[in-house]
Parts: sequence; C-alpha cells; structure tokens
Amino acid sequence: MTVQNVPMLSIVGMALTFIISLGLPVALYIYCRKKLNVRTSSLIFGAIIYYVAAKVLEPYINAAILSNLGGGMMNNMFIYAIYVALIAVVMEEGCRYLALKSIIKNVDEDNTLFFATGFCGLEAILTAAWPQVSNILNSVLINNGMMERSMELLQEPDLSATYFTIAPLWETSSIAFLLAGFERALIIVMHICLSLLIFYFIKTGNKKFIGTAIIGHFAVVACSALLGQMGNPLLSVLTTALVTGALVVFTQRNRKEYLASIPMSDYAVFEGSQTME
Repeated sequence: MTVQNVPMLSIVGMALTFIISLGLPVALYIYCRKKLNVRTSSLIFGAIIYYVAAKVLEPYINAAILSNLGGGMMNNMFIYAIYVALIAVVMEEGCRYLALKSIIKNVDEDNTLFFATGFCGLEAILTAAWPQVSNILNSVLINNGMMERSMELLQEPDLSATYFTIAPLWETSSIAFLLAGFERALIIVMHICLSLLIFYFIKTGNKKFIGTAIIGHFAVVACSALLGQMGNPLLSVLTTALVTGALVVFTQRNRKEYLASIPMSDYAVFEGSQTME
C-alpha cells in the first residue's frame, strides 16, 4: 500500500468547493433577510425538511428495500441510477410539498425562497462543505508525510480501512474536484427552482409545475448517479447544468401564472416587498 501525494490542483478544487458550498447559502440568507419579507421559521423548516427527507427517511427506506429485495439489483448501474433517483424524488419532493402545503403557515413566494435556502443550504454544508474540510486536512497530512508515518503504527484491518479511505484523494482526477464546486452551485439553483415550482403548483393547481419538478429532479439525480459510476464527472456536470438551466427558464417563464392567481390587493403588497430596499 503506497501513499501518494495529492495534486495541488485537487486541493484547490476542494477549497473552491468548500467556499462555494458555504458561501452561496450564506449569500442567499443575507439577500433574503435584507431584500425580502421573510420569517426565520421558513429557513428552519427548510433545513429540517431536508434532514428528515435525505438523512432520516431515505436511509431508512434504502435499508428496508435492500434488506428485503437484496443488494444484487444495485450491481446494474442503470437500475441503481433509476432507484436512487426515484427515492430522492419521492422523499424530497414529497416532504417539500407537505411542508409548503401544510406545515409552513401563510407561505408566499418570498418565504418559499427562504425555505429553499434552508433546504439546499443544509444539504450543501453537510454533503459538500464539511467533507471538504476532512479532505483538505488529510491531503495536507499526506503531502507532508505525516499520514504515512501514522499509518506505520496501524495493524490490519485498520491499516487497509485507512488506506482505502484516503486513496480516492490521489486517485480521483483533479478535474473532478474542480467540477464539484460548480456542480454544487447548480444543485443549489436546482433546489430553489424545485421549491418554487412546488409552491406554484400549490397556489395554482396546475400539474405542469409539479410534473416539471419531478422530471427535473429525477433527471439530475439519475444522470449524476449513472455518469458518476461511469467515471465521467464532466458530462455529469454538463447534464446537471442543462437540466438546471431548463428549470430556471421554465420557472421564470411560468411565474406569471402564479402572479395572475394573486388578488390585486395582495399583488400590490407583493410588488412592494420585491422592490423594497
């Protein structure tokens, strides 16, 4: 087991991913607090809903399904991609709908955006920002030789476990680490669009909003899972960019349908909140 140096370009990618994953949610928070009429509870509920859906329900459902059906079906990358996408869409969009429909009181467009900030913000911190702290620290320890010296004191199976934990740091291409930050930015935008689309569906009853949210979310997760297994991070990010771009265009173009559903007396208040400095 030979410990190899981690390329500096990879470490730069880790640092950029950390900055983006933490910086964008913070920037969204500041914008919502200063420019929009939002309630702190919307942000908190967004974070809670993400945690319940992605960190509680999804692992529980996965464990239940795999224990009953067996993990053999996961050996097929296409079945695996479809499976993880279905679970993500059902759990996350289902919980998002329940929160915006029933849990958050008097929800409006501004608070939906704040809800989305809590949702995608906690996801970015837990799945992207925090892991990069560990990656950067381990990379520094590897490059200055301290990791290899500490591993000399380990015995099996701890030695093998440690090696296979840190090996991806030098085996993964630097491009993948650099692209991870850009992909995280796209995912944040995607979740904002998904939250708005679910909100528009609740307010207008038009199924095209929830249908687009489901299809868009499924496409991003399925393509990322499939292309990730194929070792093609660039194509994965490009696919995410295309789907996210389509969601942004659809959300913006169809927003007028939601605005048309607002009574004129409320519309004036809404416009005032949007332009308030």
